[in-house]
Amino acid sequence: MPALNTSVPNVIGDRGQLRTLRRLAQDGSAKLVGKSGEPVAIPATVRTLLAEIARNMEAGKAVSLVAENHELTTQRAANILGVSRPFLVRLLEESKVPFHMVGSHRRVYLADLLTYKSKRDRARHEAVKRLALNDIAAGTYDTIVLPEGAQDEWRGNPVKTLPAVILDANVLVQAPICDSVLRLDEGPTLYRPRWSAEIMAEVKRTLEGKFGITPARTAHLEAKLREYFPEAWI
Repeated sequence: MPALNTSVPNVIGDRGQLRTLRRLAQDGSAKLVGKSGEPVAIPATVRTLLAEIARNMEAGKAVSLVAENHELTTQRAANILGVSRPFLVRLLEESKVPFHMVGSHRRVYLADLLTYKSKRDRARHEAVKRLALNDIAAGTYDTIVLPEGAQDEWRGNPVKTLPAVILDANVLVQAPICDSVLRLDEGPTLYRPRWSAEIMAEVKRTLEGKFGITPARTAHLEAKLREYFPEAWI
């Protein structure tokens, strides 16, 4: 089934009506009235969908309705996950996401991709939570180490998000900052974190040298980042 796409570039003038529609759908009082004046109750599942559509349109976002059995190209699937196409292909080859062939091309069902994304996001959330709890237990969660000469520049500014962001050692070694920044990669994805083996080596040296973290714990941190953020390594 083809996707039904409804683009709404600007709905400022309709926001009042959309807000009312969303509230009616949420409280279950919305009904359809035909030409004859006969009211028809809207099923709960349709009301939920209608409220979600109204909420997004009220925020000025475009809305796309896509059937669960809608087929995606590997590039489109990669875009939805926020990963590169070669990384997505590797997921398919490792049987982590089901796919089928259409001629010589791989295709992925949207429902299968969203199932994988939901599991991945939940696993990441729990992994970041466990890492944060480990730092809290060790008493290092609230410890901030600034690079030399940066004391006057530190103002507690929020991390700027971009489609792809290199997270250097100064970010990854600060448990509260690392915790918050990695959570920004949970759905809806706001950016794509990236770091290198060299950055991770610096993170481990800093944690062991300045924080007194044991090599076993820094190795555990690296292993978990490789497990739950495999596409972040460049």
